[in-house]
Amino acid sequence: MFRTLFVLALAGAIWLLDDGTRLQAKPNEIVILSDDQGYGDLSCHGNPVLKTPHLDRLHAQSIRLTDFHVAPMCTPTRGQLLTGMDALRNGASSVTAGRSLIRPGIVTLPELFSRQGYKTAIFGKWHLGDSNQYSPLRHGFDTYFGLPYSNDMWPNHPTNKSFPPLPLREGDKVLELNPDQNQLTGWYTERGVKFIEANKEKPFFLYMPHS
Repeated sequence: MFRTLFVLALAGAIWLLDDGTRLQAKPNEIVILSDDQGYGDLSCHGNPVLKTPHLDRLHAQSIRLTDFHVAPMCTPTRGQLLTGMDALRNGASSVTAGRSLIRPGIVTLPELFSRQGYKTAIFGKWHLGDSNQYSPLRHGFDTYFGLPYSNDMWPNHPTNKSFPPLPLREGDKVLELNPDQNQLTGWYTERGVKFIEANKEKPFFLYMPHS
């Protein structure tokens, strides 16, 4: 929850200008945000125990940004990524106490993509407001499946038993409470692949914040 690493950096989003400028070619964009993962958790970064061959391959084929500044918690990281603004400016500066919400009127990345005719989807953890009025569907996403906040904020927490049941949502509908967390990565990935296949002939923005 407190250690977050961008596995796949956002590429080309700055080309989508909100002043009416349009590109002849609109590249599809996929952002994968890996939660609960530290820099040293990959074998390509020298971990002697963990074996991460697929991420190692991505590492070898990628442009790597090694000078970066990130927030130390879930909500600020997500808010800064989706707004391009510091957490204290966009309002989403903490994970609780009403400070996990993006300020009204701030344009988000999926909203910019939508204005350019992109289909947008999020499969994974949101953590920028857990009621429907703050859901991803109110911030530019067409499709949403995942958790409204951290997967460890549930009754099975090892020390804090005060958390309510954890909802798994599709759009604004709660599919089930306290879902099998062993299945989350598979569910997110399956939906991501289906979204890509369904929209491969048109521009899309896919956000995969794994939890």
